[in-house]
Amino acid sequence: MTRWIYMKIVKKSEKKGISETCDTRCTPDYCQNGAKCYEDFITGMPFCRCAFPDVHSGLNCEIDINSNSSVSFHGGFLKFDDLNTVLKAPIYFSFRTDRTHALLFFAHDQNNNFLQVHLSEEVNVTLTLNNVNIVSQCTVRAQPGTEFGDMRWIQVAISHDSKSSQLQVDDAACTIRSPRILSELPISRLLAVYNSEIIRMPVGLAAAINPDPYTFTFVGNVDVGAKTNDGSFILAPKYESPIPRFYGCLRGLQIDRKLIDMREKTEQLETSEMYDAYGPLQVKVGCEVGCSSISCANGGHCSVAWTNTDPSAVKTTCDCSRTSYSGATCSLDEGVHLEKNGYIKFDISKEMSRIFVERNGKTPQLLKFAFSSGNVEELEDKAVLASVTFKDRRKLEVEINPNRTINVAITYENGKADVLNFIGDFLDGYRHFVVIQTNQASATAVMVDSLRQDFEYREYDRNIDMFSAELVQIGDQFSETEGYNKYGFEGCISNFVIDYQRGSALTYRPIAYFANQNHHLGSLVESWNVIQGGCAAFELPNSLPVYQNRVKFPVWETDFNRFVYRGEIETKEDSGDNNDWHTEDSGS
Repeated sequence: MTRWIYMKIVKKSEKKGISETCDTRCTPDYCQNGAKCYEDFITGMPFCRCAFPDVHSGLNCEIDINSNSSVSFHGGFLKFDDLNTVLKAPIYFSFRTDRTHALLFFAHDQNNNFLQVHLSEEVNVTLTLNNVNIVSQCTVRAQPGTEFGDMRWIQVAISHDSKSSQLQVDDAACTIRSPRILSELPISRLLAVYNSEIIRMPVGLAAAINPDPYTFTFVGNVDVGAKTNDGSFILAPKYESPIPRFYGCLRGLQIDRKLIDMREKTEQLETSEMYDAYGPLQVKVGCEVGCSSISCANGGHCSVAWTNTDPSAVKTTCDCSRTSYSGATCSLDEGVHLEKNGYIKFDISKEMSRIFVERNGKTPQLLKFAFSSGNVEELEDKAVLASVTFKDRRKLEVEINPNRTINVAITYENGKADVLNFIGDFLDGYRHFVVIQTNQASATAVMVDSLRQDFEYREYDRNIDMFSAELVQIGDQFSETEGYNKYGFEGCISNFVIDYQRGSALTYRPIAYFANQNHHLGSLVESWNVIQGGCAAFELPNSLPVYQNRVKFPVWETDFNRFVYRGEIETKEDSGDNNDWHTEDSGS
């Protein structure tokens, strides 16, 4: 009887626009270019909402200003002098690169008002601009486990309103909460610069009083006065840039809702004096760089030899720097399994003593390795993964704690230490990745998986530097006779690299020398209780692990009761304790 009444109601309801089913009309390929599909329940038809309405249009968001507009930068730049509204107008472009640090976009006018977009640390895109004489910036950081320097196309949008300026990078955004105000007089001093990386505009480019108006827009780099190939010297205003030039591709440049034809501008360079002076074209039409011809494993990405002009040379390789793997396709895992007191010692000081290298304050050194634990229920005490002893008696140590977190410590010659703690379960049996960046001119930075922390910056000669390293050690050994009470890590460590970022001649791999005693650096390696073998894989393949929330909520055994309040409401004049509370069983 009940079913009959229900069916009768449904049949009557169909006449009022109610259906027994809920079929979706949003098929996976209905909307394009990252647009989201929605269904209009009145018309019964799907519709698309474009991710970037000024970039994509059409019924299915299929019209894309990025199409057939790409150019590739091989050390050069494009300069425009007719984009007069660029400093306050909406700006759109997308880029792809394999670089970690690069200038993407810079514009300024005769009064030194400017707008700048640059990439740093391969995971940050920063918008920097002035509002009158105050410099402001905001940064969009890549999602954990991803980066902006992996040769994917990254969409960038810049906009301004009466209260703020916004930077959007793919699905993330940041805001400068100040109105965009341009100075009407020449700016002679910019404030709130601090450690910001800002292009320095040429002094004297315009008259100090009532300068003639102009606006210059640069894409890919600014004119820093590069050396010519024909022995000439071009007399032109030169910019000072603390940011490296852009190597990569850029497309879909739209300013003030006007598409800028970068390909036409690029073709004009072939007939300019720039081509005669600097040789082979440094900006080219298109972005066919050969990445489709290679396949990189474990999250590695294509890397391009942008400055190689040899047509017969192979210009693409796999960049494995953020994968914790190595080899031509990022699939090599050169590792060792250590027993509880196992270790490998590498006397790096003997190798470095025979090499003369001029230190560069801008180029950091890297120490990186992967590790995975066995079936470890708990640790009795801290276990040392790796350590570096320096000539001045300072020491860098990476340890796993009994609570399964990681400590990275710098111990100074006076016995005091700075410690960073990374929260997570690092004894879960999966692969984890440690990267430590040292440089005398900057604070030591540490990244464990996708977590980053920096030590406090000290004076120039007080920040640790791998050029002063004496002994590098993987694992450790407990010693009662020497009074050393730390155990080594019991598990696997692989692809241990000390990289001075000066080419392969200054890149050291102690595990490779342990595996091949005939290597010319094999004599600098000492080992104990170590066997060869690879480590486990990441929990999520092809990406670095993200932050692990290890909070465990306690079982709540409270006997809940309902409290019924009877009494007068307390006022400011009456603060006496005359209230009366009663309890009742709450029931259920």
